[in-house]
Amino acid sequence: MKKPQAIKQSNERGYNKKDTKNNFKKKMKTIASFIEKYPTFSNVIINVILIILAFFLWVETRRQVIVSRDAVKVSIATLRFQRESDSLNTISQKEIVDSSYARNKRMADNSYVLSKRIAETQERASIIDARAYICVDTMKIHPIVIGKIMKVDIFSINTGRTPANHLIARLDAKFGGTGVYKTDIQRFENELNDSTKYMPLAPGMSKYLEFPIKNITITNDIYNAIIIHGEPVYFIGMITYIDLFGGNDTTRFCYKYTISDGVIIWSTYNEVK
Repeated sequence: MKKPQAIKQSNERGYNKKDTKNNFKKKMKTIASFIEKYPTFSNVIINVILIILAFFLWVETRRQVIVSRDAVKVSIATLRFQRESDSLNTISQKEIVDSSYARNKRMADNSYVLSKRIAETQERASIIDARAYICVDTMKIHPIVIGKIMKVDIFSINTGRTPANHLIARLDAKFGGTGVYKTDIQRFENELNDSTKYMPLAPGMSKYLEFPIKNITITNDIYNAIIIHGEPVYFIGMITYIDLFGGNDTTRFCYKYTISDGVIIWSTYNEVK
């Protein structure tokens, strides 16, 4: 059983709802009667409202178009940036690859050159260690007889480890003076007499090589200068030979002879190459 106060509030709410509906109906009737009474004015207002709505719709549509256009621009810019970034990355990677390749190629080339130089150095060292070396020691001069050609025997030895082949010896003489000089050496090497060929010398083998000076015949003047007056004679010569490795090697030598001192090696000119 409802209390009197609750019943009263319920009735009041019911009356309020009825009043609202009645008021709305009255307003709609008023508007309808106004439209019936003034149809032209009503059409104007409706058209104005439609124009306003159309304007707001156009504004909103334009805003959406602008937003869409900006979004498209942003997308295009993003794609362009991405493409340029990818291109730069590709170029950067290519440069890195090229740089790495160039660096590795330089390292490989340097390594090859170094290895080649080491191999060549080792080869030269092996050749130097194993090739033939013709050295000369004592010299014996044949008796000086007027009318005979001058001859000497020179003791030669192969101190190397391989044979000396195709030995060719050349010898000439300079009479008088105080020594043998560069100009004399150059002249003698250019004007040496006919060469004499000898048998090969094996490693450690030694023997006297006879050197006939075919262009010098003992005359009275030469005999008197050497035997009577004791003037010096300088014997300048060279031996050329081919070693086992195909090298053309040379031994140059010079001896001084006087009737008083005999044979002396003129060491300032002796040379083995």
